[in-house]
Formats: sequence, C-alpha cells, structure tokens
Amino acid sequence: MQIRVEPGMATMWDKDVLHYCASLLNEQLERGAQAPIDRTITFRAHDFLTVARRGTGQRSYKLFVDALTRLRSTTILTNVKAAGRRERAGFGWIDNFQIIEQADCRGRMRMAAVAITLNNWLFRALVEERRVLSINSAYFSLRKSLERRLYELARKHCGNQPKWTIGIGRLARKCGSSQPLRAFRADLQAIINSDSLPDYKFGLAFEPSGKKETAATFGEEAGRRYKTIDGIVVVFEPRAVISVGCESDRNIADI
Repeated sequence: MQIRVEPGMATMWDKDVLHYCASLLNEQLERGAQAPIDRTITFRAHDFLTVARRGTGQRSYKLFVDALTRLRSTTILTNVKAAGRRERAGFGWIDNFQIIEQADCRGRMRMAAVAITLNNWLFRALVEERRVLSINSAYFSLRKSLERRLYELARKHCGNQPKWTIGIGRLARKCGSSQPLRAFRADLQAIINSDSLPDYKFGLAFEPSGKKETAATFGEEAGRRYKTIDGIVVVFEPRAVISVGCESDRNIADI
C-alpha cells in the first residue's frame, strides 16, 4: 500500500469523464432499466478514450488515471440557506474509483475496466432531476477549454430560443475567467473568427438587441460608444441545422 499526496484541481478536460458517465447512466434510463440504477458505473477505459478522442496509447491511459485522481481529490463546498437554517457540505466530483488490470499475452498488466462511484449530488441531478443535455460529438474535438465552456453554456441557455444574450462580465464569471475583461474579449474574438463551435455561433454586440460586430469594426467602435467594456454583450444563436440528438451524440451533465 502507498500513501500519496496528489496535488492538482480537476480541469475542464477531466469533465469529459463526468460527461461519459452521464451518457452511460442516461442510456440505462432511456432503455427503461427496471433495477435501481447504481451510483457505481463500470466501463472499459478504451471505450472512454475512444469516445473522448484522447488516443489509446500508454500515455493516454496514464492521463486518464490522473484525471480520475483530480476528480476524486477536488472538493466542492456548498452553502445553502433556507428557513433560517444553513447547511454546509463538501464532496468530491466522484466518491471513489477502482481500476481493474489484467495481464496480456506477454504478461504485462493492462487496464481492463474502470469503476467510478459518483457523488450523491451529481447522481441525483442525473437520475432524479434529469439534468442531462445531449451534445454534438464534435464537442470532444474542441481543443480550447473556453470553447468547450461556451458550447456548454450555449447548449444550456439557447434551448429553443432564437438567441441568448449575456453581458460580457457575467459570461466571464460563468466561464471561470480571472483575466481582465479586455483579454477575455480578445479570446472570445479569436473563437468567433475561427467559427469552431458546433451547432452554435456567437458574436459581440453593442446593444442587447443590436447587430453583432465584425472583428474589423468592433474594437474602434466599442471605444467610442462605451467608457468601459462592461457594456458589451455576447449574443449566441443556433446554426440553421443543429445536429444534436443523432446516434453518435453523447450526453453531458448540466453542471
């Protein structure tokens, strides 16, 4: 037995594991599983790495174990007040994990399966409250964490609306950005220029109902019309054809 202190907080890329678990749980529910759904989910590591487009080499398996470790060690703290009472709680993204290894034909130990036990809060959100959204499988090809977070927010908030508008400051907070708003705006503009988000497009606007600006005109006009960057809004719109819901798509937890 080894006792090791594993540093590091769970990242946006580690969230793929939660998305994959949500997908497996949702498949059970949609098949009409009769037995009670268990919080512990067992699957082949190779299947996850393939779906998440991580590669299946030795390094990919090692990085997968690192992700499980961070999900287990990162602590989420809650502070809920109601009816004159306050409850504080702390839990990890997952309660625990177990890796099953088997010897191959050459006697080398290979990762065969993984068992992950979700925390109660996430399990209830997925199974009882059904806080699950389908996503385009191209989500796993997005290489910037900000692209992924923007897609998740657009998927959640656009819904059946023709568009979703949010102030740039509030969007930065929802994305967990700690950089200055001008730098965050520059990152947004780079993603707008690359047009990389599946199913959705977005742009920067001067007014909540105004026309989105192009990269060429935005910076100069914004400087004349606003004293601060706080007045800028970001407008998300679905593309003409949204491909979520097809057989190759997956599910994400609405978290």
